[in-house]
Amino acid sequence: FPSHDTFWGGTASGNVILSSVDPQLITGTHPTTFNILSLDSAGVKTQTLNAVVTKKLNLRNSQLNTDLYKMSVTNAVASSVDWITGFVSTSTNATNSIYGRLERLTNNSGANYVFPMGQDVNGTIHRRYASLSPNSSDSTVYDVSFFYEQPINYGFSHLEYDTSAICVVGKDYFFNITRESGIANSDITLTYDPSEDPIYTGIVNWRTFPAPTEWKNPGGPFPNTTVTSLAGDQPGVTKIGNYDWNSVHKRYGLGWVRPATPQITGANILCGSFDTLYTVLNPTPNTTFAWNVTPGVGIFQGDSAHYRDWE
Repeated sequence: FPSHDTFWGGTASGNVILSSVDPQLITGTHPTTFNILSLDSAGVKTQTLNAVVTKKLNLRNSQLNTDLYKMSVTNAVASSVDWITGFVSTSTNATNSIYGRLERLTNNSGANYVFPMGQDVNGTIHRRYASLSPNSSDSTVYDVSFFYEQPINYGFSHLEYDTSAICVVGKDYFFNITRESGIANSDITLTYDPSEDPIYTGIVNWRTFPAPTEWKNPGGPFPNTTVTSLAGDQPGVTKIGNYDWNSVHKRYGLGWVRPATPQITGANILCGSFDTLYTVLNPTPNTTFAWNVTPGVGIFQGDSAHYRDWE
């Protein structure tokens, strides 16, 4: 689709469909504005310049390769980006100073604005999604890029992390997330595929401050993260939510974030003929903890008190 001047796209329902099984370009000398842009068939659709969609971007089952350019969706309705198995792929230049990206306008507090990202690596498709849920109705623009490459190749070593808050940093891919304009903070959800990835428990963020420069936990030393299934979205993909995104820190990945120690509640006095139930509060799935019990007094049936050392 070559554009050399302003393209108005017809009426508000005007729909441009790129449906070749061969590769297709969104190209020309002038950035193109589409009302509705629909992609179809296996042919990769590649941008050679920026483009704008004012109503809806239908990825369907196709790959949209933004290369080093921007695809902007200016309709703030959360469902204005639609897909089945399709995804947006991005690239960066040699100095990592220019990123291809999918850009979305948001203004609906609590809505989930999904960025269906992915990358074709030698014929193998790796889909990983980012979802942003703004905390206010202020008009805010977010950009997302995705790179299925080891972050160490970009200077963000997975071996450099805050050991007080993180146990392991994922080394296979990362996201670049930027708040381009506006003031709304946002919850971030990043996805991983358990058929390809290890189990991740939290979001990590490459930060230069406070020193040293390393991967840190954006939610603090012990964040409240959730791990649930994305039912009806991408089968087999798990999501991790992390509250209150700070737009200054742009590079995000996944890792095994050190969980908070759960608390045990129960009786301080044990009686020999009664079962005593102890409850673990806020346990972390797939995590093992060990406790050393302080030596104390055990009261059994009868009149005698017996001192016991717990191990």
